[in-house]
Amino acid sequence: MSAPTHLTSDELRERFERLMRHPDAAQWLAYDATRKTSSVTVTGVAQRVVVALVVLTLLAFVCVASIAAISFLGPLGVVPIVIVLLIAVGATAAAFRGRRESSLPVECFAARVVDESTRVVGEAGAQLVSGNYTTLEFANGSRHSYLTPEPVVTRRAVGDFGIALLRGETLIEFGRVAI
Repeated sequence: MSAPTHLTSDELRERFERLMRHPDAAQWLAYDATRKTSSVTVTGVAQRVVVALVVLTLLAFVCVASIAAISFLGPLGVVPIVIVLLIAVGATAAAFRGRRESSLPVECFAARVVDESTRVVGEAGAQLVSGNYTTLEFANGSRHSYLTPEPVVTRRAVGDFGIALLRGETLIEFGRVAI
């Protein structure tokens, strides 16, 4: 059930009070973070192992390539070695950047969806990479935008009240509650 987007402060306060008394909200607020995040831990460990193996392989390659390249190319033999090391450092940084977000705790808040947008978040070669964002309003009146994965985008709409499950700057779930 969608709600009007323009509510007076009294109407908004009353809606949040009804939301907090609703039995569906109580279920979302009792969310067990380990239920949906246990696979993240396994992924994080597997990711670290793969990154370690890739880095060790690249280091071995660098050692062998440095001997061969320097003997054939002289001082210019260092250029391919530097390129391989930069790729290794970039891959390692990217792998651990994603892990940092997934290790944050899941927090639950009563919220209202007030806006949705798509923003450019980076570039992949010649293409722009975009992300979905949801702006939430909380019971205290504050608003904040969160990166929203595609499956969650389809389960919420502007005007909805519910319980937002947040991990860092990401809306990982939105439990819509009809009030």
